[in-house]
Amino acid sequence: MLSLRNLRPIMSSIAVILLLPGQGGAQEGDRRIPIDQLQTVRSEIAGRDIQWSPDGTKLVYVGTADGGLWSVGREGGQPVRLKELGVGGPLGGNSQLTWSPDGRVLAYVRNVPGGNDIFGWDPSQQSERRISRLSGHVRSYSFSPDGQWIALANDRSGSEDIWVVSVSDGTARRLTTSPLYEVFPSWTADGNRILYTQLDSRWVDHDVLEIAPTGGPTRPVLADKDFFDYRQGAAFGFTRVSPDGKTVLFRSQRSGWTTFWVAPLKGGSPREISSERSDQSEARWSPDGQRILFLSITNGTQSLKVVPASGGAAEALVAPQLGMVTAAEWSPDGKEIGYLLGTPTAVADLYVVSAAGGASRRLTSSGSGSAAADLVTPEKIAWKNEGYTINAYLYKPPVTGPADRFP
Repeated sequence: MLSLRNLRPIMSSIAVILLLPGQGGAQEGDRRIPIDQLQTVRSEIAGRDIQWSPDGTKLVYVGTADGGLWSVGREGGQPVRLKELGVGGPLGGNSQLTWSPDGRVLAYVRNVPGGNDIFGWDPSQQSERRISRLSGHVRSYSFSPDGQWIALANDRSGSEDIWVVSVSDGTARRLTTSPLYEVFPSWTADGNRILYTQLDSRWVDHDVLEIAPTGGPTRPVLADKDFFDYRQGAAFGFTRVSPDGKTVLFRSQRSGWTTFWVAPLKGGSPREISSERSDQSEARWSPDGQRILFLSITNGTQSLKVVPASGGAAEALVAPQLGMVTAAEWSPDGKEIGYLLGTPTAVADLYVVSAAGGASRRLTSSGSGSAAADLVTPEKIAWKNEGYTINAYLYKPPVTGPADRFP
């Protein structure tokens, strides 16, 4: 039986309550938005993937309208399409955009017969090629520090296993063969070892193991217990090694909330980076390893925070009154952070904020068309149930009278 603690990832989303007008038709001044008009209200950016270019001059994303690769300058301006669709069709919202460390290849996952594989776009040659040829499903991957290899998780053999693929010729080597889920591989700073997570059969306990890129025996790095990972390892996610190669960053529920912890790579006691009564996600080391960014959700609003890697108080760089910050990424020089922000009345757009704090710059303008003025801004409410505080957005009809009652 699952405990309420284990259900926290499922319960963390805020509830939505709609008060629907009763019979009698719209009141005076009440404008009904046609469904086809609402369907045109969408972000220019597909999914939650954004990537800084290696030189830090622009940000790259997948366009919603055509599924191609687009970029926009660091200071803003007109977005530019980098890549036509080609024979592979459009990219989806789960493209997993990733630049190789040497900046030569922008990799992404594209559907193929039997599953999907990793493809790479070469900006210097304006060409695309298929990197992996495993089919199955690539759920997570990462580049080696020299950009020559990709470690990935793939289920082509009937279980989720770790593979290593050559970027140059696609040569593949299977490293693990356990029937358990083995997912989210990442590399040590020197490129000599790969870290990955092995879930138990209940998807509750996580063991982070270390293995050589050529295979062989494994070494336990850390263990995290009692974390029901209903997303097949994605809730736990990557274990990220610090730029100096000494420390690992991982997600845990050991505090009773889903927060981030750091531990020595060679073994030792873990330390929570920023204790709070909130669920955290998408943590990233700064390029110099001195700071860590993460997202924090409280009462249905998700903020962007930065905390010193050595410990201390976290600073909220972006704290919207309503809405969700997602897809936060450090610039290559560590001076700025790119992110997406969407609200109940505005679709997600791309922004940049200084890592030192201050006002954000908006880089894209998806817009909501003529429907924007007619979208309802919800009211935040809360109540107690079995000792838990339940938060919700309450959407009221735009025109109401003091005597009106609703279902």
